[in-house]
Amino acid sequence: MSKTDKQTRTIHDWLTVVFDIGATDFNADVSAYEKAYQLMRSVFGIDWFEYDVITLKRGIYEYPHAIGIFQGTVIIGWLDDGSSIMVQCSGRGLRNIDAEYAGGLTAFIGCLRAYEGDWHVTRWDIARDLFECGSRYSPAHVAKERAKGNLVSRIAYFQPTTSTKVQRPNALRGRDRELLIGSTTYLGRNPFQLRVYNKLNERFVKTGIDFQYSSWYRWELQINGNKADYYFQEWINTGRRIMDAWKLIMKANFRFVVNHSVDVDMHRHANRLATARWWSDLVNIDDHWDHAPALERMQTPAKTQKFYNKVVSKHAAMRLNYLVRGYLKNGVGIDDAKRLARVVFSQELERSVDDNQTWVVANENLYNWSE
Repeated sequence: MSKTDKQTRTIHDWLTVVFDIGATDFNADVSAYEKAYQLMRSVFGIDWFEYDVITLKRGIYEYPHAIGIFQGTVIIGWLDDGSSIMVQCSGRGLRNIDAEYAGGLTAFIGCLRAYEGDWHVTRWDIARDLFECGSRYSPAHVAKERAKGNLVSRIAYFQPTTSTKVQRPNALRGRDRELLIGSTTYLGRNPFQLRVYNKLNERFVKTGIDFQYSSWYRWELQINGNKADYYFQEWINTGRRIMDAWKLIMKANFRFVVNHSVDVDMHRHANRLATARWWSDLVNIDDHWDHAPALERMQTPAKTQKFYNKVVSKHAAMRLNYLVRGYLKNGVGIDDAKRLARVVFSQELERSVDDNQTWVVANENLYNWSE
């Protein structure tokens, strides 16, 4: 891919919706389990018995009862009395919905717009991927501009990080550095955080796949609580494109400006400072993704099989534990996290190895959990 093939796309990367169930929404003799089941059927048209249901024995977060569908990537939890029902869709879950749900993710979210009951969003992640757009959108550049005082924002928290297993990282240059050194710059904390990170390295570390881009940066917003509900409701009610929602949220909370004197009072005279051209491009230009090659095409069966044979077969326990940690971080109990991790891991194997069953039998000893 040439350097001129600049592409961007904006995606949903997490969605948690909570439904508030009133006393008159169901008959008094309906169980909490039945309320959750009927809600999913009436709102989304989902009969979870049509899927491989995974029961979470310890529930999730404050919800003592929960199940997982779409290979455990969409979790539905409910209280003992059924007064609150939560639907949590991870990034992988949203992609599974888009692939398997009739009408895709657009239709799934459209069901929320049509639902007349009470509901609110407690977490919403939206991200913009930048391919071949140059180092001016890298985590390092954002950190540098923030350190120079070129960020106008009410958000004070700022933390750049790097990670690598390379022994001499300073010797790396160009694309090798992009591929082998992970970097993230955090702006803000819960309930509103922007993460800018090197997606090319993150994918290479997690999957072993070298996506053939010279650079791939992700600008990801994680919004929780009331802010998540406010921004999501505003977006869904206006019918804007997801790309426009991301741009408006970014404009409302951040602005990078050109270099200026350190004597300028950023709070009193910020409007006098010129907006940096790179920032203006980021928050004003539309996505260019119509003619971009599918990422899946780069993750060929030959590449993934080579990765699993060379890496996963030796370190399957590490991969499983990584998946477990992700579920624990998002409110799932340890036993349920292990079961969900097995489901996801098996799904990865199924896509990557010709004979999944034989591979599992041959590597059965690798399913033992480390301390």
